[in-house]
Amino acid sequence: MLTKNVLLIGALFLSACTAGASNTGTGTSNSQGSLIVQTLSPICVDQLQQRDVIPQQAKDLGITEAQVCDCGLRRTETKFSADPQLVVTILTDRDKQLEILSELATECASELLQQALLRQTRPVS
Repeated sequence: MLTKNVLLIGALFLSACTAGASNTGTGTSNSQGSLIVQTLSPICVDQLQQRDVIPQQAKDLGITEAQVCDCGLRRTETKFSADPQLVVTILTDRDKQLEILSELATECASELLQQALLRQTRPVS
């Protein structure tokens, strides 16, 4: 039932986004990217908390699941919006959604941790 709902919602969003994109002259890859974000955003924070993706050191420095999700969703959008077949897979395959979220969240958590550590080591002017 959940998969049918996701497919129906995905089809509706895709048709709405595609129609809007043709009217404004923008490419459908932006619409598909937005669709990816709309699909993954509601589950991102919960999944990162359940999978304990963020290292404790990052948490100690104030890095939140929401920050990691923001980074991960932007990367997902950039990485996959150019491949329509992969977009369909992301929108319809829950396991693939979770795999992609975990992979990109791990990358983003590491990057955010590195940035936080660099901020700590810089002298305040």
